[in-house]
Amino acid sequence: LAEAAATKDGEVVPLFVLDPYFFAPERAREIPHRMQYLVESLAELAANIAKLGSRLVVVEGKSVGVIPEIARALKVDRVVGYRWTEPVGRERDKRVTEALAKLDPPIPFDLYEGETLAAPGEVLTNAGTPFSVFTPFAAAFMKSIEVPPSRRAPRSLPPLPALPKSIREVAVPTPEDIGLERNDRITRGGEAAARARLRKFLSGLGA
Repeated sequence: LAEAAATKDGEVVPLFVLDPYFFAPERAREIPHRMQYLVESLAELAANIAKLGSRLVVVEGKSVGVIPEIARALKVDRVVGYRWTEPVGRERDKRVTEALAKLDPPIPFDLYEGETLAAPGEVLTNAGTPFSVFTPFAAAFMKSIEVPPSRRAPRSLPPLPALPKSIREVAVPTPEDIGLERNDRITRGGEAAARARLRKFLSGLGA
C-alpha cells in the first residue's frame, strides 16, 4: 500500500479473493474463530482503503484462476501480494506465478515477506537445519534478525480505475454470510482492535 500510494500516474486495484478453501460455509464452520476474525479484519481493511480514496475489490472464486483472469482483463503491469508460508499457500503462490507467466505478455508476481518477523529458513542452526526447540531458535533470532521499523501508513491511494463488466464484485461477507453464528467472546478482528490490545499489553509492561 505504501508503494501504491507513491504511484503518481499509474493505477492500483486493491483485490481480495473469497476463495472457497476458506469461505465456503462448510469450510468456514470447521474454523469459525479464524474466519470470524478474518471477515472482521477484511471489513475494516475495506473501510480504511475507502478512506484513502480507493476501494477494495472483493470477488469470489479460486485464487489460482481468478487472479490471472483479472490481471489479464485489466492489462496490469504486475501483481503484488504477501507470501503465504503454509504449504497450501506456497502451492497457491507457485500456481499463480506459473499462470501469470503464461499470459501474453507475461505478468510478474511480486511477493513480499511479512507474515512472520523472519522468513522461513532465515534462522537456522549452525548445521544449517531448522530449529526443533523454541528457546534456542528465539536466542538465534534475537542475535541474527533485525526487524525494520514500520513504514508509515499512506495518507491516500490512487482512485480505483473503471473495471470491466467481467469482474463481478461482491460485498465483504459477514460471519453470518459464511454460515457462522457470531461469537462476541473471541478476539475481535481488525486493526483498531489490534492496536488497542497492543496498547494494553505495553501498559502492562510499564512501557
